[in-house]
Amino acid sequence: MTLTTLLISFGIIGILLTLVTKYLLGVKINWIVTFMQFFCGVWYFFSGLVKAIDPMGTAFKMKEYFGEFSRHFDGSFLSFLSPLWPFLSEHVIWVSIFVILLEILLGVALIIGYRRLGTAWVFLLLLLFFIKLTGFTYLTGYVPSEAHFFDFSKWTAYKESNMKVTDCGCFGDFLKLEPKVSFFKDIFLLLPALVFVFFWKSKHALYTSNWRRNVMLITGILALGLCYYNTFMNEPIVDFRPFSEGTNIREVKKAEEEAAAEVKVTGYKLVSKSDGKVVEMPMEQFMNEFKNYPAEQWEYEQIKTEPRIKHTKISDFRVETDDGREISGEILGEKGYSLMFVSYMLDGLEQTREVSVSDTTELVDSVLLAKNDPNAIQMRITTATKNEVFYTWNSDFVKIVQEKINPLMDGIAAEGVKTLGIAGGAFTLKLDAFRKDNNVKFPIYMQDDLVVKTIMRSNPGLILWKDGVIVAKWHYKDFPSLEELKKMVKS
Repeated sequence: MTLTTLLISFGIIGILLTLVTKYLLGVKINWIVTFMQFFCGVWYFFSGLVKAIDPMGTAFKMKEYFGEFSRHFDGSFLSFLSPLWPFLSEHVIWVSIFVILLEILLGVALIIGYRRLGTAWVFLLLLLFFIKLTGFTYLTGYVPSEAHFFDFSKWTAYKESNMKVTDCGCFGDFLKLEPKVSFFKDIFLLLPALVFVFFWKSKHALYTSNWRRNVMLITGILALGLCYYNTFMNEPIVDFRPFSEGTNIREVKKAEEEAAAEVKVTGYKLVSKSDGKVVEMPMEQFMNEFKNYPAEQWEYEQIKTEPRIKHTKISDFRVETDDGREISGEILGEKGYSLMFVSYMLDGLEQTREVSVSDTTELVDSVLLAKNDPNAIQMRITTATKNEVFYTWNSDFVKIVQEKINPLMDGIAAEGVKTLGIAGGAFTLKLDAFRKDNNVKFPIYMQDDLVVKTIMRSNPGLILWKDGVIVAKWHYKDFPSLEELKKMVKS
């Protein structure tokens, strides 16, 4: 699916709904305005719906935005907004659900003609909010990594690697759009948004006001229920992520790595550090002339061929032991079934406390030592204090691990099934403390938290593997029983 295909589909649906409204429902319409209503309404409804299937994904994306806003706004004329970003990050899941509900309701409101003027203004304001997000992300491509967004004098030529948020999240994981494409897509939508505001009386309204109100109410209840279920009750009912059930991660990772190895450098893009001048040249010319472009004055960026297979987060699946050994190949190469504990964040806070420790000191008696007396050296035991690191774990998280995960992992291990875990953003000290404090017997390895969030939205969750294939994934509120697990691994 591409954006072009999606827009053509929205256009066809918009035309069909316009014809139905005019000739079957007999509603007096303005052809252009009505088509725009249906086109934008279907667009926003669909965009909200695919995000309602995975609100956690939208929340993770928003948290990326808020982190970048915090970094770039601090020290600028917008620094007064600094306290806002940590607050929004702390409540990001509810921010995500609110925006999703707003999109879905706005889409339905445009389709049925609910509160025509109010809907027009909400559509415009929400669109301006999206333009701010996508525009900021796109424009950071002009901002060097060491500069802030508002240091306009330091902007250089556009460089995709400068962007920290690499896709807009407009259609969740259903369709990834580059920030540049998404930004101009939102600019395009400004036209119908302004038409709705200035020509709101020309917008159609279907049936009665009570009917429209009831449709909005029912839509809101159903959308909220869908968001709640896919956030707090289960994994997304439709999995658009690369780590979906049935995917052979071993084969996909191998194919992506082979495709990446085949990519060739065909030339270089050179950007002057002084005036932003851009020079592109093929490889042969660059090899002959690169001495004329010293690194002190020019930035080099390789021009490469496109890989035959697109890179996904599967390529970033890199599991490491506490000594830094990469064991992804061993895990994916495991024969038969294995059960994996997955957590993108071991929910605990690091703290320190003073503890008493024994300190042994040698005392030397010079007189006795001169007589070679065996009592010349005495030992004195004293006490000292030191800071000890410990963790306080979230009680709900601990309850899930101790009452649900441990019995399942221990029980299935007794059947000869390998058990292991991966944790995002953790390190040796925290992993060891977590296992010790919660009586966890299986090993837990380190993995990038962004990859773990892509694999599993539930924190924690379980994955059943077989020969590098994801057989099943479970949210912590939907774990199977031990007997069900045994039947699966024996089938």
